[in-house]
Amino acid sequence: MQIRCCSCEFCVAVYNVVEDSPAFDAGLKKGDIIIKLGNNAIDNLADFRYELYKYSPLSKVSVTYIRNGEEFVAEIILGKSKTIML
Repeated sequence: MQIRCCSCEFCVAVYNVVEDSPAFDAGLKKGDIIIKLGNNAIDNLADFRYELYKYSPLSKVSVTYIRNGEEFVAEIILGKSKTIML
């Protein structure tokens, strides 16, 4: 997933989404707050990385996020590399 994340105190906020990346294609945007990967809660960037690396490249992952106070779920197919751009 090519997302730039900034770690907030109790969440992971999307800082930037790379155009034409799986996250971009799924509709994630700057400012979205990621709260789950799959069925697992995300409280910080370490959680995000730990959960992300449980998946193989090209796997489908559900990402639960908050945008403008509303909760959404997106299905993302990971790219060939699971590198997170920091």
